[in-house]
Amino acid sequence: MDRNILKTVIADNQIEVLKYKVIPRDFIFEEFGNYVFVGIRRAGKSFLLYQRMQQLLAQGVQWDEMLYINFEDERLVGMSLEDLNLLLEVHLEMYGKKPILFLDEIKTLSVGRNLLAAWLIPNTEFILREAMPRC
Repeated sequence: MDRNILKTVIADNQIEVLKYKVIPRDFIFEEFGNYVFVGIRRAGKSFLLYQRMQQLLAQGVQWDEMLYINFEDERLVGMSLEDLNLLLEVHLEMYGKKPILFLDEIKTLSVGRNLLAAWLIPNTEFILREAMPRC
């Protein structure tokens, strides 16, 4: 994965999050809480991510402390577990800080869930969104 592409994706996503007018949902986020949003399509999981990021921005948290990635972005097709490490390296290179991760459509990554969990837990705070598979 190319570092410059990742830098562009990071910057583009920051602009994208601010475009959404979020109707606040009655959900209280714990400080330092880790969340996984699971539910049916179009239930508002991504908008909970946007809501939380916008809340943090309103509280004075800057983008240097947050990283939002939507894995449905065609520029990220084929990302591997190693590329997740590269993503953190690129963010650190850009901002010099370890971010809170906001991961959308993580199911599109071609890594096993156990490997992903093993990577997430020691690396950072995270909030991710995943759609439930159809039954």
